[in-house]
Amino acid sequence: MGAGKTTVVAPLLALMLADGESLVLSVVPKALLEMSRKQMRETFSTIMAKRIYTMSFDRGTSITPTFNRSLSNARKNRGVVVATPTTLKSIQLVYVETLQRLDDAKRNGPKDRAAKLGAEVTELKAVLETFQGSVLLLDEVDMVLHPLKSELNFPIGDKFDLDGAEQGERWSLPTHLVDAIFFLQCGRATTFENSGLALEILERLGKVIADGTKVNAFQKLPHITLLNPDFYHAEVKPVLAEWAYLWLQKNHLHGIDRDEALRYVLEGAVAKSDLTMKVNLIEAAIARCEVELGKRAPEPAKTKGHLKALAADLEDEDGPPPPRPTLIRQASHDPAADSDMVTKEQLGRELGALVRAKAAAEVQARLMGDILAVERSLEAQIKAVQTRQLELVKESVALHKEVEVLESPRDDSLDNQTIIWCAVGFANGGLAQADEGDEGGEGGRNGSTSVHAVVTVLEDMGLTVKRCGDPHEAIERARELQVKKHLRAVIFGGGESAQGCGSTCNSSHKYDGACTVCGMGYGRPYHRGHTCLGGGHEGKRGSWTSGGGSKSQAELSMAAHEFFGTLTDEEDAFAKEHGALPKSRCALYGGSVAPKKEVRFDLWDLGVCVRDTPVDLNSWIDSITAWPSDEAKEGEDGEDEEEEAGASGAALDFDDDPPPAAPTLVKQMSSGSERLDVCRARLAAIEAEQQTLETSDEARRKDLAT
Repeated sequence: MGAGKTTVVAPLLALMLADGESLVLSVVPKALLEMSRKQMRETFSTIMAKRIYTMSFDRGTSITPTFNRSLSNARKNRGVVVATPTTLKSIQLVYVETLQRLDDAKRNGPKDRAAKLGAEVTELKAVLETFQGSVLLLDEVDMVLHPLKSELNFPIGDKFDLDGAEQGERWSLPTHLVDAIFFLQCGRATTFENSGLALEILERLGKVIADGTKVNAFQKLPHITLLNPDFYHAEVKPVLAEWAYLWLQKNHLHGIDRDEALRYVLEGAVAKSDLTMKVNLIEAAIARCEVELGKRAPEPAKTKGHLKALAADLEDEDGPPPPRPTLIRQASHDPAADSDMVTKEQLGRELGALVRAKAAAEVQARLMGDILAVERSLEAQIKAVQTRQLELVKESVALHKEVEVLESPRDDSLDNQTIIWCAVGFANGGLAQADEGDEGGEGGRNGSTSVHAVVTVLEDMGLTVKRCGDPHEAIERARELQVKKHLRAVIFGGGESAQGCGSTCNSSHKYDGACTVCGMGYGRPYHRGHTCLGGGHEGKRGSWTSGGGSKSQAELSMAAHEFFGTLTDEEDAFAKEHGALPKSRCALYGGSVAPKKEVRFDLWDLGVCVRDTPVDLNSWIDSITAWPSDEAKEGEDGEDEEEEAGASGAALDFDDDPPPAAPTLVKQMSSGSERLDVCRARLAAIEAEQQTLETSDEARRKDLAT
């Protein structure tokens, strides 16, 4: 990666191998096609001019003599042809498919079709012969020749439209349904006019989704997402069925009323309960005909006790019972005596029709039961496959992360070596420090107490200091380094400019920090009154920022206690996942301007220290210990120590027996290598299982469909 294979080696090989006799083909993955073509053109556009061709071919491309002539011209003119693996595979597969179609046309098809296919076969054969004498440059060969990543799905046969594609119904209905969901966010529908009924349905749909959001059946961010399928089937699906019926009306649905159409959408072609009811009604009609024909005795009349019990039940449920009907027993009519009644012949024909209708209804019910059983089996199969695939994806992601860690172990040489320093002196590239100090003394940009001078000392100690002028940036970088265990300390403050005391000041500055001239504290042995006694400034009058007038909290976008409070907050989301930054790794630098007492008290409440001098700061940084090591690593080290101790003890165990034979050296793998092999084997098994699931799922669906 990045060694120059595409930018240097590939153009160099193209220059050497394009001799006018051999065609040079540069095959790259589709994602790198544009970049590789641009690189070739930039290389061969000035001194060594070469023409760069791009070859594209797929299943729908019609082969012509021009295609082969272009390849021949590229070979003769020493050009370079850039293509993808899909192009080369498609040419070979189209050649095989054309041979099959030619064979069928010779046996069954017209002669003109056979002649056309024969011409295509001739051109494809010439192209493949040109390829046979060419040179192939494969870039990213591990991807191009990968048996799974480079697989080409190449359907054969004549193209035909899918069902519902003639007038666009196949995609206009899904668009119509999705448009109702988008209406809730944008407030307008694009696939249907704003009629009263449509707006009423959309309003009810919005209310249902709002109720679903309240019960966590939907989430609105980043977009509307279904979380509870049961809620969808119970509440949302009926409303969407009404919305779909509007689309059916728009596409001239006729011969079925609205209720039947909605029942069809929600329950399928025919509900099983409807068929059962149909069979029961036919059986009742058959029983009536048989009674009238005298083939079956009529049902006996209900007794008074039975009627009384029924009346009591009705009274308990609905109040007082309805008036009892008058029961009149009637004898069957005699067709010979009464010409107005149905004759036996008519009743016989009606009975035969009812029997045939019952048999058809029973067959239909049985078939519907089979269909419902297949649907249930298919749904269970899909759910099981999806659940297993989700488990495999989760396991695969975890294994990939573990393999990445095992292949590229963390470099602990950078642990505890980086300091994040947020200061005014680093804002705007450190320009805020330009006027710091008094008469260019030691408090200036190059003075011993300036942040730049302290940073130089820390870097001389072998530490890395990340300078930040924005507190938010400093927090983000500190957290990033904390996760990697590269962070040593976080320092805030420094580089502030403040007006020191004048020549007439006689106040004590014992608690006002360091002198802005020599950088030392007030009093002996560094000062006699306001006069400096060392540091190369003997005899000069020192100056202090009386009262600690710091501008760090005013010039930076965040105060010190707020800055450290954010880093050390144990309730923060970052702290809950990775842990809060230890307060022992935080400090406020007061070497430029002494912090006010209020600031010191606030930091004291947080548990953050204040370092007033560079010496104190360096000493504190030097005392910070390394981050605790991983428990697993400590366990491995302990096991290694025990093994070494056991080996050394065995070496001191003397006895009178002859020394044992020299042990045979056996190459052993480390635990990390063994675990890496296990993870890779498991990943291969997961990929194989995923492919098996897809294949078996497709086969299972086909079996259920047939």
